[in-house]
Amino acid sequence: MNALASNALEEVCVLIAAQLDMLEVAEPFTPNQLCEFQFRAERIKVLCEELEQMNASELMAESLESVA
Repeated sequence: MNALASNALEEVCVLIAAQLDMLEVAEPFTPNQLCEFQFRAERIKVLCEELEQMNASELMAESLESVA
């Protein structure tokens, strides 16, 4: 795993931990908390898509190397 992927994975873990912390609170979200939650959810989605793309590119490179 390259540094970029490692950093993205680390950020995903931090964001997920923050999401879980918010869900542990028994009170309803304030509008500000809801916006923060939605922002983190979207960021997690984007980072996971980037990680999937990196993985696909890595797998393609490995496949091409094995054929050559």
